[in-house]
Amino acid sequence: MKELIYLLENKWVIRDKDKDLYYIIKDRIKDFRDFIKDKLGYQLIITSDFIKLEKIPGKAEAWMGIEDFDSSVEYALLCLVLMFLEDKEKGEQFVLSQLTDYIQTQWLDKDEPIDWTKYDLRKRFIKVLKYCTDIYLIKSNDGNEMFFADSLDAEVLYENIGMSKYMVNRFWDDISGFSTYKDFEDNEYNRFEEDKGIIRKNRVYRSLIMSPVVYKYEGYENDLIYIKNYRSMLENDITKYIEGNLHIHKNSAMILLPNGSYKDVFPNNKNISDIILQICYLIRNELPEDYNANSENIIIDGRIDIPLEKFQELIKKCRELYYDGWSKNFREMSINKLIDEVIFEMKNFQMIEVDKINDRVYILPLTGKFIGKYPKDYKGRSEEDVKMENE
Repeated sequence: MKELIYLLENKWVIRDKDKDLYYIIKDRIKDFRDFIKDKLGYQLIITSDFIKLEKIPGKAEAWMGIEDFDSSVEYALLCLVLMFLEDKEKGEQFVLSQLTDYIQTQWLDKDEPIDWTKYDLRKRFIKVLKYCTDIYLIKSNDGNEMFFADSLDAEVLYENIGMSKYMVNRFWDDISGFSTYKDFEDNEYNRFEEDKGIIRKNRVYRSLIMSPVVYKYEGYENDLIYIKNYRSMLENDITKYIEGNLHIHKNSAMILLPNGSYKDVFPNNKNISDIILQICYLIRNELPEDYNANSENIIIDGRIDIPLEKFQELIKKCRELYYDGWSKNFREMSINKLIDEVIFEMKNFQMIEVDKINDRVYILPLTGKFIGKYPKDYKGRSEEDVKMENE
């Protein structure tokens, strides 16, 4: 059901932005409304202007942030933009300087006050403005926010679309006392003591559909037990509503999707995805199956615990063997940046965990699910070639 998938993958559907899609989804909602309400436990908002599925993850993951944001300052700026828009009517116009003045007066961190003369801060704010434009909170009627990077006097005329009031999900309780993401999770999953079975069902469905994999550890052991006990029901729903296949293993469960059905899946068309597949191949062939407590590599609950340095060596070896087939960007990339890119992507897809304090890498079961290598007629370098070059 591509309409359901669209709602799962996108913030909302705006009628003025795509009228045909809005009406198609509105007409088809009856086909999957029960699944959204009973299995996922999500709220669906339908107005004359938009349709929004209020998504909540099974549990918080590092990759669930806004892709273009890389600092807490950007999230704080976004919250202040939402506060500013709260008092604006739909269609009301304002200029950039009004917004920057508002943020400066409302900023609460006295140790690091807002200083728009700082170039880095202005660049971060431009990212926030672009994000607000992309998701249709505001639109630019005159001017370009990019000029704000070079000049404090740059002005842009914006219009409030009227969507800001629906940006943040509705909460059951007062969240003013919350200080960590765990407070939100506890609020969501502990609010109804008498409905623990429903809460677990919702969490399992959310995790399977919104995350790459469900593992049995990290306090969620019972979720994998639930998946195994209710396998038939889950398989029927997953096949019917998202055309996927449920795979269950000893320490994990996941949904495998047909090609082209979802965004941001693994593997995809990006070259980093090919590189990770090659690294998975090396992991399967380079790391011995025989582990014990006296070895430097230890298996715990399906996780292979290896030194960070050894994992870095695997990446270096992958580069030596296969870089002829990589894109120019990755061929010319420094080895340290390549290591950072691989670790970042593999962490996001829950293939590895990194313990920076002890310099260890935990290779997770999903890594063993996929491998990739070039065909036999690939003309790249062999291990013998690499060895001779190194000598």
